Amino acid sequence: MKAFDIIQVIGTLITILLAVVVWGLPLAPGIMLFDEAVAFSASEGVLVRAIILGLAISSGLLLWGIGLLLFSGILQFAIHPRIDKEMTYPLASFMTIRWAITGLLHRLTAPMLQHLVPSFIANWYYRICGCKLGMGAQINSQVVNDAYAVKIGADSVIGGNAIINCHLVEDGKLVLAPVTIGERVTIGGGSSILPGTVIGDDVIVAYNAVVIKRTTIPNGEVWGGLPAKKIR
Repeated sequence: MKAFDIIQVIGTLITILLAVVVWGLPLAPGIMLFDEAVAFSASEGVLVRAIILGLAISSGLLLWGIGLLLFSGILQFAIHPRIDKEMTYPLASFMTIRWAITGLLHRLTAPMLQHLVPSFIANWYYRICGCKLGMGAQINSQVVNDAYAVKIGADSVIGGNAIINCHLVEDGKLVLAPVTIGERVTIGGGSSILPGTVIGDDVIVAYNAVVIKRTTIPNGEVWGGLPAKKIR
């Protein structure tokens, strides 16, 4: 138990350091912009100076957010597990560490990502992370976890705060299982899609539904409930 406590402390310190780096480096362009605004507005009146600095701060925050998504996405792409079928790993393994780090990096994007979904910026963030995203698909959720193991077909819509997970722990082992969503699918807001799920084309998953692990939904069906079942 004592050794585990030490590991927790070390892990927490590493997490804090990673957050400092991932949040801090993308701040540089915004700080540079603010410095330029300070110098530019030095001779202006109080009101004009306040407006210039206010615009510089808001623009700097936007630059920070976009830089955060780009930086985090690239790091996730570099280290994420390559998963094309269900795989099982010991919890005490290098693969589990890679999975945990990518999950942390994704959570660190939440302060900005929640304001950018749905948008082309959020879509390219998910693509950088490794998500296979079809043309015209829209993701209105910041909790598409394990994006590198998610495939979403063309013209599909992921509703607000819908959760997609490609991981679980079974029998003391980490299980990574891809989630595949077909074309023209609607995933209702607040719903949960669990690991190993395969959803066909033209499917509707109702609001707040929970599609349990390793479920296959055929083309054209409507599912809802907890656990989700075929409605029609």
